[in-house]
Amino acid sequence: TIQLKKGMAGDFDYKIMVSQQGSNERFARGTVDVSIEGKNQGAKQVLALTDISDDVKKPMKFGLKYFQNFTGKLELPDGFVAESMRIKLKPKSKTLEAVDEKFPWADLTAGEEYVGR
Repeated sequence: TIQLKKGMAGDFDYKIMVSQQGSNERFARGTVDVSIEGKNQGAKQVLALTDISDDVKKPMKFGLKYFQNFTGKLELPDGFVAESMRIKLKPKSKTLEAVDEKFPWADLTAGEEYVGR
């Protein structure tokens, strides 16, 4: 699940929860790639969360049996219009499936459009 809340300074507080579905008998490890897709002055642009948030390390790693939260603040650059957030999970184990999901920005922000300052 993803939660975004617009802050007073024009930034966003985010909470991304990664969870293991089904039987949780094994510890899952891997990497998480989070990006924001949108447009800047009409041109398509993709921003990595690791580039627009000081609260995550590169690469983002997960290690969980049940769930793990990633929280922090992100700031969109001037003129950037966010369209979606994409999350890719790449487990180390071949027995776990990779995940690649895209979430519309309007759904994450309750339809509130935001253009970077």
